[in-house]
Amino acid sequence: MSTVSYDYFDESYYQEGSKRGTAYSNYREGARDSKTFQEIALAIQEIFQPKCVLDVGCATGAIVAQLNKIGCEAHGIDVSEWAVRHAEHPNVRLASADNLPYPDGFFDLVISCHSMEHLPAAVFEKSLAEIVRVNSAFQFHMLPMVGTPPYEGEPSEVRRMLKKDPTHQQLFPKQWWIGQFEKLGCVTVETSVLLQNETPTAELSIGQFLLKKRAELDDSEILRRAASRNQRTFRNVQLAKIAQARLPTLSSNAANRLSYREPRWRDVEQRLSEGKTIDLTRSGLRLVVIVESCQPCSLRFAAGQDTGNDKFAHLGEFQFLAQPGCNILNFTSNELRTMRGAPNYSAVNHLAFGGENEEAEVVFYLTDSDGTPILKRLLGSKPLEFSHLVLSNLAANHIIYKSRTWRDTERKLPPERILDLTRGSLYLVALLEGKPCVLRFAAGQDGPGQDYAHVGELHFSLQAGFNVFTFSVEQLSALRGSPDYSAVNHLGFGGEAEDANITFYLSDESGSPLLFKGGSA
Repeated sequence: MSTVSYDYFDESYYQEGSKRGTAYSNYREGARDSKTFQEIALAIQEIFQPKCVLDVGCATGAIVAQLNKIGCEAHGIDVSEWAVRHAEHPNVRLASADNLPYPDGFFDLVISCHSMEHLPAAVFEKSLAEIVRVNSAFQFHMLPMVGTPPYEGEPSEVRRMLKKDPTHQQLFPKQWWIGQFEKLGCVTVETSVLLQNETPTAELSIGQFLLKKRAELDDSEILRRAASRNQRTFRNVQLAKIAQARLPTLSSNAANRLSYREPRWRDVEQRLSEGKTIDLTRSGLRLVVIVESCQPCSLRFAAGQDTGNDKFAHLGEFQFLAQPGCNILNFTSNELRTMRGAPNYSAVNHLAFGGENEEAEVVFYLTDSDGTPILKRLLGSKPLEFSHLVLSNLAANHIIYKSRTWRDTERKLPPERILDLTRGSLYLVALLEGKPCVLRFAAGQDGPGQDYAHVGELHFSLQAGFNVFTFSVEQLSALRGSPDYSAVNHLGFGGEAEDANITFYLSDESGSPLLFKGGSA
């Protein structure tokens, strides 16, 4: 090890990142089960087919463990004594990148995943030289690079944001990084590794580069296998988008109501019985909030631990401003701000949702990413009618079915006004009270004296509770004529059902209503 101190990378750095400026929370368990790390290992095996791999700055060695698990010999080094002490595989060693304990050319592939940016300036050049020394063929590096998504914008501001973790030392553009390795004789391999289990806060598929040690090294098979895998991954991503267009139904059991008259603080709380906890770190959280008010509502989700008689001895909060209408937010426990103590979000025994407002009715659904309620319905009241999406109150429509009948909400536009539905995704948010039913969205053009001379439809299966769909006009099936979805003048939503009360919001991806209240413009 070099004489540089690496004491900062202790248990708190990985397990309680908010204390150290990192996004980590319970890293040890999260990395072990990470689908992203599993996919990286599989991609490395398929594209590079290496004999021996080194992971530089591997932390607990999650990728090292995954590679060895699938039959690829892999080793890892890290400077954190805590990480190496809790290593996932015995091939993880305590060492620094500027003094790698391996002979020349020992690894035909050297990788790193969000570690190179941590190299101290005092050992930077020696570290790169050491990486090249122990490598015989290819390198694959993933890291945050200024100017590469999501680290775009004014460079000084990007660096300031990344410096929240003070160990982020090397914050430069992609071409700068490639240039450092080119000085050592390395050459860029003009391809990338597309990942399906992507993380929006890192975007590993974009923030990466591949190298070969010498220009004459044949990389044709690497390029061929990468292209083949990337095509397959891209198709899987598209199919997953279609499958996920139908997001999990949010059960009626997840619905809660907060009624504000005069200015006051109101909360819905859930305290678990002794010995019981909820792990909020294993899944994303989904919050759907409907606000009936003339003004936004300031709200917050709180989670933590009670100890003895001390309520919320350890507490973190997710605060936001909910606009009138339907608000959809997706977030993780990493986004909760510590307010008191040292909350452990893998063992939560106290949750709350609320805030201080006036003249507002708030209905909210809080679930995990699979739709399982986090806060079950506690108030016993009847419900009202992804990034932060707001669907305006103007987009709210109601259809009430008693006996089985066909009912539609329609919008017809005059000849001089048309809608282009091809420019992005469409959203359907539907709250169903009653029996499950199948309804349809229709769009097309009227002809002279003929409704829907050209029309396409898409059917939706609604379950009791909250249903959220994203879709595009490409999924509509043409029923008549040749509908042009870039010039729509007639839309409708409805169908045949019975014993059902449906409130729905239909909008484009900006939240602009497609069908207004009562179907009028």
